[in-house]
This record gives sequence, C-alpha cells and structure tokens, in this order.
Amino acid sequence: MAHTRKTQAKTSLLNTLDGERARTVLYQLIQEDPSLAPRAEKYARALLESVQADLVADALSSEIKAIEREDVWESSGRQRDGSYLYPSEGAYEMIEEILEEYMLELRTYCERGMTESGREYCKGIILGLWHIQTDSHADILDELPDGITDFIETVIEEWEKKVSDPDERRLLRDWMEQKGI
Repeated sequence: MAHTRKTQAKTSLLNTLDGERARTVLYQLIQEDPSLAPRAEKYARALLESVQADLVADALSSEIKAIEREDVWESSGRQRDGSYLYPSEGAYEMIEEILEEYMLELRTYCERGMTESGREYCKGIILGLWHIQTDSHADILDELPDGITDFIETVIEEWEKKVSDPDERRLLRDWMEQKGI
C-alpha cells in the first residue's frame, strides 16, 4: 500500500484566489455567520474611502498614453458597415472607451452615497485628462483637433448631474480653479 503524504502549501490558499472567488468565499462566510457583515462593511468602506486623486490620474493618463498613433490609424478608414471613420473620430472613441470605465466607478461612488470619495475620484479623472492635454506627448493628441477639453467637460457635467449638493459642486470647481484647469 502506497503511503501518500500531503505537503504543506507555501502560499496561503486564500492569497491565490482571484477577485470573483474571493468574493464568493466572503459571501459564503457572511451567509454562515451574519455577524461578520458589519466588519466586512467597515473594511469595504475604509478601502473605498481611500481614494487618491493622483493615483486615479496616473492610471487614466497611462492608459490613454498607451494608445499609439498606429492603433488609431488601424481602427479608422472604411468600416464593415460601409461608413468611414476618420482618425479623429477613432481617437475620440478610443479615449471614450477608456474613460467609460472610470465614469462607471464615479457613478458607483455617487450611488453609494460616498460624495467626498466620489469627488476625489472625479478630481483624479479630470487631473488625468488634464495631464494628457498639458504635460504629455501622447500620440493620440495628434489625432484630436480639439484635444481633451471636451472629455473634461463631460466628466464635470456627469458629476454635477449625480451630485445635487451645491457645496460639493463648488468644492470641485474651486479645486479646478486652484489647479488652473
């Protein structure tokens, strides 16, 4: 009879779980012991409230800078439906696609009622776009005749639709003025 020995894992099993599996484990634990829910909520709130506008800005501007001129050219031209997509339209759509992920997170902050964290996240989006416009040599700017300012206005409009508090709106506008945006 062969004797098998279990070897001790070098890495914790929990540390190897992807996001979806970790979420499933958390939900299962809370179902089995509902008293864990307030602690889990506390940790989630602390995590979500730790928004740093500079980090959001860096992530967004890095994604946009990664778009190369050739990517824009390859996506433009005659389309399958017979229409023609100009490089400027293609560039606009590529930025719009990246920006939509950030806007979804911004909307989610508003839905959570986390106005201050949402404002910080909004600042990060605006700052990331502003850095592309002013401090960047991003290839995609060559394909955007109007630059990034339309995107910044869209972000501000979306924020103001979601946040009814005039003081919050003022805080964002004051910050923009202070930054020279």
